Amino acid sequence: MNDCGCNKMNAEQCRLLRNIDILSFFVVDMALYLDTHPDDADAQDYLAHYAKLLREAQKEYAQRYCALSQADANRYGATWDWECMPLPWEGGCD
Repeated sequence: MNDCGCNKMNAEQCRLLRNIDILSFFVVDMALYLDTHPDDADAQDYLAHYAKLLREAQKEYAQRYCALSQADANRYGATWDWECMPLPWEGGCD
C-alpha cells in the first residue's frame, strides 16, 4: 500500500461500516423474502425503510471517509481512492 496519509479506521468509521454491513444484510434478506411473499405490504414497508437507512449510511461513509464502491463515488461525489484505506479484509476494522 502506498503512503498517502491513511491510518487504520477510527472507532466511528468502524461503527459506521458495521452499521452498513448490518443494513446491507437486512435489505438483501428482505428482498429475498419478498421474492416469495410479493404481496406482504409490511415487508415492503420494512424494505423501503431500511433501504433508505442504508443509503443514508453509505452516503455518510462516502462523504466522511471514502466511497465503498464506484457507484457510491458517483452518487455522492466522494473520492475513489481505495489504495488509501485499509479494506476490511486487510484488518481495517481491527
